[in-house]
Amino acid sequence: MLLLLLLLIVLALVFVGLVYVSYRHPVLATPLLVAIGGAGLLMVVIGFVISQL
Repeated sequence: MLLLLLLLIVLALVFVGLVYVSYRHPVLATPLLVAIGGAGLLMVVIGFVISQL
């Protein structure tokens, strides 16, 4: 259970980091698209890891 909480915290930090970077440097990409794409990719990886437990 503690591992799942840690994974959620890491996911939230990565999501916030992607939003911050894309907001500060809009040349990179559309801010929400980058943040949602990165968070979606992490959620897929975390779902795969959880399904293997």
